[in-house]
Amino acid sequence: MKTRLLRDREKLSLDYIPERIPHRRDELRGLIEVFREGLEGREARSIAVCIGSEGSGKTVTIEHLREWVEEEAEELGVSLLFKRVPCRVERCPSHIIGSLAASIDPLLPLKGLPLSEVLSSILESAEKRGERILFVLDDADLLLEDHPETIYLFTRIGEMIPEAEHTLFLLLTFKSMDVIQRAKPWITSPLMRNVIFFKDYTKSQLREILEYRVWEAFYPGSVSEKALDLAADMGPNARFSLELLLRAGEVAEDEGSLVVTPDHIRRAEGDVFPAFPQRDLLYLSLHEKLILMALASLLESSPTSLVGMGELEERYRMISQDHGVPPIRHTWLWRSVDTLAKLGFISKTLSGKGRKGRTTLVGLPGARPRPLLKRLRHILGSMG
Repeated sequence: MKTRLLRDREKLSLDYIPERIPHRRDELRGLIEVFREGLEGREARSIAVCIGSEGSGKTVTIEHLREWVEEEAEELGVSLLFKRVPCRVERCPSHIIGSLAASIDPLLPLKGLPLSEVLSSILESAEKRGERILFVLDDADLLLEDHPETIYLFTRIGEMIPEAEHTLFLLLTFKSMDVIQRAKPWITSPLMRNVIFFKDYTKSQLREILEYRVWEAFYPGSVSEKALDLAADMGPNARFSLELLLRAGEVAEDEGSLVVTPDHIRRAEGDVFPAFPQRDLLYLSLHEKLILMALASLLESSPTSLVGMGELEERYRMISQDHGVPPIRHTWLWRSVDTLAKLGFISKTLSGKGRKGRTTLVGLPGARPRPLLKRLRHILGSMG
């Protein structure tokens, strides 16, 4: 018989923005200072960069920045559009800029124009109406690596349209400095003016965050202190720990338990992926899902945590045929694997001693093959 432990599971969702943001007030103040100058006209081009790993509080901090910016703009009598684009989902530059265009003026005649002219038209339209735009490019690592010219375009737009220098404010988030350091300095130099670093939460900070969310999401006394301690200890980041608590609560409810225990936390662990949120699987292309399914199915029955690219390609082609989908060519398979690695879904390494020849080995960073395989089968099954 089921019990009710969760009173509001949305309070543990990735989309929920809590009123409190523990341990991120300094980062929020830093961002506010950057964009205050832009709103007040003291800075021509307001650009800021947030750097922090998965689950380090960037999203919730930026949403609190949004609240402040919109209130400040209203007080100053400024018309402001806050537009946020997840680059993990919208990976194509034309889709990113098209998304911005749709928010500014859906009737703009943009078809067939170069991206620079599209962006110019967007900003000219906004400038004529006296609008300002705070444009957030979330998880811009892949965009900078694969399309650096798009980052260059956004950061140099003031040189192209001087009268629109006060129109576009830019905020980019990255998971690490690595991709910035690898890029050409003439592309990234404007990004380095205002960098806000989000350090990983300590275990005690993570415990405090979880305690607050449990208070919001569960009925009083529904989560034991030891379960809360374990969720904080097991979590490499806040996102993982919150998903872990939600899943543990569902497990406990399903079996009729009156409280979430450490055992529920341990049993929920296999259903939560450390490297990425479950919902990000939905945004992958069909062939990326099939490649990931092929990898999970190989690792489920493998005594090792890595498989060779040849094995992966063979299994992918079998799974594609099983789903009635023509497999992509060898070159595109390699590109797709490379993209999945950049997005954090898989790991890649070169083989060392013990293997004949040199080959690329791929694995799942922290994810268990069986739950991942089950989830992918569910997603592909629901797609018909």
